[in-house]
Order: sequence, then C-alpha cells, then structure tokens
Amino acid sequence: MIRLGVIGGTGCYELAQGGEKIEISTPYGKVTITEIIENENKIYFLPRHGLNHNVPPNKVNYRANIYAMSTLNVDEVIATQAVGGLNPALPAGSFAIAGNFLDFTRNRESTFFDGTGGIVRHVDVTDPYCMRIAEGLKITADKITGEDTELSAVYACMEGPRFESRAEISMLKSMGADVVGMTSVPEVVLAREAGLCYGAICIITNLAAGISPDRLTMDEVTEVMQLKSAQLQSIILNYSKNRIVGDCSCKACGYSEDLHKIAEIR
Repeated sequence: MIRLGVIGGTGCYELAQGGEKIEISTPYGKVTITEIIENENKIYFLPRHGLNHNVPPNKVNYRANIYAMSTLNVDEVIATQAVGGLNPALPAGSFAIAGNFLDFTRNRESTFFDGTGGIVRHVDVTDPYCMRIAEGLKITADKITGEDTELSAVYACMEGPRFESRAEISMLKSMGADVVGMTSVPEVVLAREAGLCYGAICIITNLAAGISPDRLTMDEVTEVMQLKSAQLQSIILNYSKNRIVGDCSCKACGYSEDLHKIAEIR
C-alpha cells in the first residue's frame, strides 16, 4: 500500500466523492483533505483552490497545503496543473509532465525557512520535480491517452490571476518555457524543502496569448478540463500500477526536521 498525496483543481474534484474529509491544523492554517481508498492504496486529495474553487492562485495557502501533506507521511505528491501551451508540439488537450520551472511570481510566501527561530536553509532545486515520479506518470499517461507524453516540460509560473500579455508570452518562449501557469511555484519548492517527492502533470487547456487566434477566457480552460478530466483522473488512479520504486534526491535535499522545529516555534 502506498500513501499518495494529490493536489489538484479543476477536473479533479470528482476524486473527492465518497471519500472521508479530514481537517488538518498546521502552523500556517487549516487544510481540508479527502481520504480515498483506491486499489488498496490511500489517496489524500487536497483541492488547491478550496472546496468551492474560490481561492485565486496568488492567494493559495501553499505552505499550509504542503505542511499538511508532510504530516500525513505521504510517500509521494502528485499535482495537477492547468496550463497554457507555448510549445507547438503541445496542443490544447494534450498532457505534459513538468521537469523544471521559471518563476515569475512576486507576492507569495515561498519558503518555510523565513528566519523563524533563526533557522534559514537554502534548498537545492536544480531538478525541482521528482523524475522518478515523472517517469511513472509518463508511462501511465502514455497508456491511457495512447500518445507520447512530454516528459520534461519547462513550466513558467506567473503571479496571476490575470492571463499573460502577448509580450510576456513572447519572452517566456524565448527563455525556453513550454507551458505557462499560475500554481506550480512555490508549491514544488515547498515540497522540496519538506523533503517530499513531488511530481506534476500538466493539462494544456489552451494556446497562450498571442499564439491563440482568439482572446483567452476561463470558459475555454474549463471546457478542455471537462473533456480531459476522465483521463486525468484515470492517470492518477492508475499511477500506482506504474510507479517506479527507487532512490531519488528529493528527501536528501529537504529539511523535514528543521521544518518541524519551526512548526513548534510558530
């Protein structure tokens, strides 16, 4: 049996149906998680934007969410990300596995190690996403979609909640970004600080500004997510069958003991 944490938004809420809700108190606030038993495994589903999807990406309590996952002693965390496509090889409706990021967020609490208790740590995020999880997600996605899923997409994370300008998208493309979204950072960084193995599967819901011939709307994002939600949930529920077991650097790079020292101080 594995304990799998899932952090998701649009297209994933059906995972919580029939599960048991658990409220977890953290030093950063309370978090509601749904526990589901699937294929003899425990899945802990955390709705990133709240139970009613009413928290914008720039206001998500990322520290509380990741801390809650760490207290559950999950073996791994899988995040789902709705993104815009910059790479022509990734059309709307396709999936990609995040491999690295560009961070353009500005006003978010982005670290557990903010000097509380005099504890400051500098976490290594050379390879921020767990590639062991990434490979397992790719195998699963390939089987379910019948397509060759991109394994190492570069995710450009913007502050939001607005969409990007044409000039911003041009800049991100020139910097090597494949997809653009608003939620992967600081989530992935906090997971690394906590010593959690974290992987992210992206759903390309639209072509980004200036690439798409149409104006961007949330209706377009929601429509594609609804069309792909069954596949997305199937990937998550079947991931454990293709999970790759082995060593990775995630836990070694983290500072879980110091994280809990800070929690006691707070």
